[in-house]
Amino acid sequence: MIFLIVNADDLGINKDRDRGIFEAFKDGIVTSSTMLANGFSFEKAAVKAREIDLPVGIHLNLSEGITLSGPINGL
Repeated sequence: MIFLIVNADDLGINKDRDRGIFEAFKDGIVTSSTMLANGFSFEKAAVKAREIDLPVGIHLNLSEGITLSGPINGL
């Protein structure tokens, strides 16, 4: 049997994107999502994803959005 994974990226970035991902999951189009921890709607999206049993992975974001830590002065 062949399975197709359809992952929706950027959950938590904003409420409009989140709404589209949740609708696509409910309609059976999307099977999973990856979430931005520094997105503007992260907390609400995390609660909703749990409520509807949407499988969620992490989307690592090192260059855009709200920073979660202080600046890195060098490597």
